[in-house]
Amino acid sequence: MQGSILTDEAVVADAFAVFERIDGEPLVDRLVAAMEVGTMAGGGSRCGEQAARSVFVTIFKRDNKPHRPYFQVLVYGCETDRQPAVVRLVEEFKRWKDYGTEDASTSLYVML
Repeated sequence: MQGSILTDEAVVADAFAVFERIDGEPLVDRLVAAMEVGTMAGGGSRCGEQAARSVFVTIFKRDNKPHRPYFQVLVYGCETDRQPAVVRLVEEFKRWKDYGTEDASTSLYVML
């Protein structure tokens, strides 16, 4: 995970705490949960009041072919008066889990 200008130390501390707490879960679950909690703790300040206008997660498993990630969601273009991009990423992640597509490669690009 990377954040350009985080609002304070709680962003990293809270994200890391949830990442460790759900140890044993798939990496993608842990990363998305950490990003969600980090956003709730204040996220980044580069976009002003907006926690983040774009976000992405890309996970490859060892047997994935190049350009065929196990899981990839990219969200770009959130307006400053809308929810943070992480909110949309979490929604798409939950939809992916609900549909049981975890055995297939998934890529989704969301332009807002």
